[in-house]
Amino acid sequence: MAVILTLTFLLTSLVGVWAAYDRDVAWRHFGMIAGGLALAIGTAWAGRRGGERALGAISLGCAVPAATIGVYFMLTYDWTANMLVKFPALQQAGLWVQTHRPAIQASKNINPNVPGGGLALTLPLGVGGVAWAWAHRHWRSMVVGALALLLALIALALTASRGAWLGFGAGMLTAGYLECRTNLARWPLLRRLGDALLVAALLVVLAGFGTALTWPGMDRWLGTVPIGATAMARARLWRDALALVGDYPFTGSGLGSTIMVYSSYVLLVHVGFIDSHVHNLFLQIAVEQGLPGLAAFLGLLGVVIWRLVGLYRRGEPGGALRLASTAALVALLVQGIGEAGNYTSRMVLIGFLPFGFALGLAPSREIRDQESASLAFI
Repeated sequence: MAVILTLTFLLTSLVGVWAAYDRDVAWRHFGMIAGGLALAIGTAWAGRRGGERALGAISLGCAVPAATIGVYFMLTYDWTANMLVKFPALQQAGLWVQTHRPAIQASKNINPNVPGGGLALTLPLGVGGVAWAWAHRHWRSMVVGALALLLALIALALTASRGAWLGFGAGMLTAGYLECRTNLARWPLLRRLGDALLVAALLVVLAGFGTALTWPGMDRWLGTVPIGATAMARARLWRDALALVGDYPFTGSGLGSTIMVYSSYVLLVHVGFIDSHVHNLFLQIAVEQGLPGLAAFLGLLGVVIWRLVGLYRRGEPGGALRLASTAALVALLVQGIGEAGNYTSRMVLIGFLPFGFALGLAPSREIRDQESASLAFI
């Protein structure tokens, strides 16, 4: 089922290339999406074939892209170009880094939310790899991975990306609770309380997002995004995105076409007065690939969540890797509520990694034998 849904999503992205007004941009975006899906499929295959050892090595290897993203951000971001920062102390730290780093030309085109999103995904996966290396006494690899993750964590703080912070924190807390939940059997009241808080948090997020789509009064609470020389509330951008989905329900407006269609058909201007996405992962997929693309993505997400739930319920081994996969998946979804950089930028190359890790967590031999017997009976 996961393979079918992945191919369906890839097919809808091909339709997005066909629908795009700039085919060159669309093909580049399609190539990155295909690359990200291929990396996820390869990770799942490696986990199924090589078991915990292969997946642990890949998880530990995720510390490398985490450190790479962090170093690239700290070496190229221009903290002087953004004086209206949300956290003055972090800007001072960034200015210190900029003063003492090698003489590299700073870039004014980096949106900190993009590297922040990549770090929010790779950090949990790297943490799982370091924990796996600790458990298997791979001391040198563990130390190198831990140092790389420390560098990435510093970079994540300097991005000042609240969405990335929230995604990383929510992912680690959620995964940590789920790992500890099996040990709360002797305290059923405490476990029920934890479950209630987890469900309540999910309902609050869904209710808040639904309210933002229907009630303009929520606009001032959700922050703004740059639109030309002014700013626009995220919630208004989401509501406008729904109108675009209604205009292109089956094909989407095309990969990489959000700036053009939003400026021309919503703002009624002929200048790209918008960021490259609508600041919501799910709406962005629907805008560019239509409702079939969103359905395929949600279906694949459902398969991944179902597998993780099954692993937790059966108490499968490999807790560090399961924690890493869960934390990265939650980080992707939480940050995806307010950002879509993990889909519209080069970060899409690693954006599907949480899916691959979850699908690569192979069940124990006993469970595989039971599944094979059931299939044979059918």
